[in-house]
Amino acid sequence: MTLPLDDLLTILPELLVVGAACLLLVADPITPPARKDILAWMSLGTLGICFVVTAMSMGERVFAFSHLVVVDPYASFWKLLLYFVSGLTVLLSITYLKEEAIDLAEYYGFVLLSLAGMMIMVSGADLLVIYLGIELMSISLYVMAGFKRFEARSIESSAKYFILGSFSSGILLYGISLLYGVAGSTRLGELASAVDARGLNDPLILLGLMLLIVGFGFKVAAVPFHMWTPDVYQGAPTSVTAFMAVASKAASFGAFLRVLLEGFGGVKPNWNGLILGVCIVTLIVGNIVAIVQTNVKRMLAYSSIAHAGYA
Repeated sequence: MTLPLDDLLTILPELLVVGAACLLLVADPITPPARKDILAWMSLGTLGICFVVTAMSMGERVFAFSHLVVVDPYASFWKLLLYFVSGLTVLLSITYLKEEAIDLAEYYGFVLLSLAGMMIMVSGADLLVIYLGIELMSISLYVMAGFKRFEARSIESSAKYFILGSFSSGILLYGISLLYGVAGSTRLGELASAVDARGLNDPLILLGLMLLIVGFGFKVAAVPFHMWTPDVYQGAPTSVTAFMAVASKAASFGAFLRVLLEGFGGVKPNWNGLILGVCIVTLIVGNIVAIVQTNVKRMLAYSSIAHAGYA
């Protein structure tokens, strides 16, 4: 079976990012230590090309792969933001990796793989596609959090993130399975039709929505699903902490908002108050606890929790 060319062109930025990540992993062994910086500049070049390609396609709403993926102004906005944040992360990492003696050129490959997962998340028009994007992003971040492999705190950070991330992914997947049982499909359009027909009076739809909120709540570190954040941010390399605090949350917000608005938009009055309540509690708890922190990274963690509430 061959894939239509139009579908491949629709996901061209994702293909470029994944291809560059694979190229970086191959180029690492043959790149002299004194010229490792070229890998960072290759990453930046890829981000620049993707930025131009995405900006040129803004204004169109195109579905691909049988309505599994959508490229629209909403997805393009989040992608442009993610390119910018990823570029800043790469620039920060050039000096940081030298200062911390982290000689792992796979780092830039994992940054791009994580970015690819985020791009899939914000472009997903199907719950399973969004879930696959989440897993690609998360697995890359699990590894990046433990890049200081000779420091116990970094290994602990990676292990905690992996365990709690896997737990939240399981909750999210269970919610998706319940919604699939009701709608007979994981596509957001067909899910919206089932939700409009049955409403939240259907216990499976209600439970599925609650599980999605819990699963995404872990990903964006909203209260009360935020307890993993301070320890993970404190143990991870600083550049990874910055990347996780901004890029991963932005992608999670982008995907979550699409699911709510396109899948559950017909019952917005029912979930709007719940989301608002979570946001208020999150910004209050995040700001108050951040004040008493003595570690900069832990303060950043609680500050990012508060920002989740503002968003």
